[in-house]
Amino acid sequence: PSAAPVSATADSAVADQLRELIGGKQCDLLVSRKDDREGAEHIYKARDYKPLWVADGAATEHAKAAIAYLAQVDTAGLDPTDYPTPDFKSAVTAATLAEDELKLTEAVLKYARQAQIGRIHFSRVGADLQFTLVAPEPAEVLAKLAKADDTGKALDSYNPPQPEFAALKAKLAELRKGALAPKAEEEKKPVLVNVPEGKILREGMKDPRVIALRKRLNIPVDKTSPLYDQAVVDAVKTYQTEADIGVDGNLGPNTTRSLNGEKQATHKPSADPIDTVIVNMERWRWLPRNLGNP
Repeated sequence: PSAAPVSATADSAVADQLRELIGGKQCDLLVSRKDDREGAEHIYKARDYKPLWVADGAATEHAKAAIAYLAQVDTAGLDPTDYPTPDFKSAVTAATLAEDELKLTEAVLKYARQAQIGRIHFSRVGADLQFTLVAPEPAEVLAKLAKADDTGKALDSYNPPQPEFAALKAKLAELRKGALAPKAEEEKKPVLVNVPEGKILREGMKDPRVIALRKRLNIPVDKTSPLYDQAVVDAVKTYQTEADIGVDGNLGPNTTRSLNGEKQATHKPSADPIDTVIVNMERWRWLPRNLGNP
């Protein structure tokens, strides 16, 4: 029977194959988690093993919508490769259609669970964290999808519903769009005046290097004066503050190297903002769906 070709009226043949798969050991390979297998068995048995994703020997529109949605879950901070889906095109027998049916069931159940409670358990981040994670019941997920008019909307409902999560999702799209766009400021960088290295310069001192310093910091007056006066001190302090280095108003070796474009070895680069957004989207999945009256 497993080798029999599938015709447009062969849904019963696929149902027979599902009955065999779900009751056998091969189901463990297609649906890895025990809870998911039990939930799937409950739903399929209640439907007399009628497929959720197959009709007339091919993938239904609901199946195509689910596959399309899972392919773009990166927009919600998840990884589409975590939810592999079958294409159903190579399934030409009742047996292969039944296998693809369960593969898609496995994918949507894994997605629903991770969209609702996260991919990473909070205990891996810190022992002092405590959340009450409530995973969706597999049978309820499948029942909801079975009667949903909009499969994509039903799947999206497992993400956090709070407006803060929606704002992070919008920011993620904005950052990714910006990461692909050319940065005009990087196309043509201005040539900076080099400030020679030397002894530490302080207020009241005279040195030819002050002239280069005045030009580098674009001090509006006395650009040719070698005097390290109050205007120079103030400009150096402003630069040191913006560069996040020690603020003393003096021209020391660290300030000189920074002015000449050398990065401090001890300065830690900022985290990738895209990663920061994705991490915070994951944290939102740990929180209760209802946070009370704001």
